[in-house]
Amino acid sequence: MTKYNRREQLQAVHRARRADTKQKIEAAIQQLIQSSQSINFNSVSKEAGISKATLYNTPQLRKQVETLRQQ
Repeated sequence: MTKYNRREQLQAVHRARRADTKQKIEAAIQQLIQSSQSINFNSVSKEAGISKATLYNTPQLRKQVETLRQQ
């Protein structure tokens, strides 16, 4: 019987959740661009179904939204 490593399991779950969140945000941004809507933290969070805090607290996502907001 193999030894169950809880830490590795939790890390794998968190990596999968982060990837899923990033995918939701990318899809939301593409949808907003196609429909010619403004891109800001509120619109991206509503379209993706995630909280604004997630966008603000993740530096890579925050930078992406801020860059697109400027355009």
